[in-house]
Amino acid sequence: MAAFGSMQTMIRRSKSEALERRKRNDEYRIGALPLLRQISDEELAQLTDKMMQELERRVEAKAGRKEDVPPLLLVYLNFPHDQRADKRIEETVERLRKAYDSKFQEIQVTTDRKLF
Repeated sequence: MAAFGSMQTMIRRSKSEALERRKRNDEYRIGALPLLRQISDEELAQLTDKMMQELERRVEAKAGRKEDVPPLLLVYLNFPHDQRADKRIEETVERLRKAYDSKFQEIQVTTDRKLF
């Protein structure tokens, strides 16, 4: 965790990353599924469910830390952005913001193309 600003306006930030059903750099392995491919609504729903579970797990883990000053939390969802998943992501982020309001100054979630 890092802090920046003057002593009077100190802002703490914390960051995390959520990966979906793969490990970093798996897309470069022989036989791996390409990241940018057409997927059905059903497959997207399943991937989004897994990502939201991972997002919740990462936020919960960060919330368990003892902090003097509540940090700003930034979570990167490491899977290709698809507009069809936006509503589900927005709902999950809002629910997490309410649930962990006292633990973080703010919770921000980003994909490769959008900040929530």
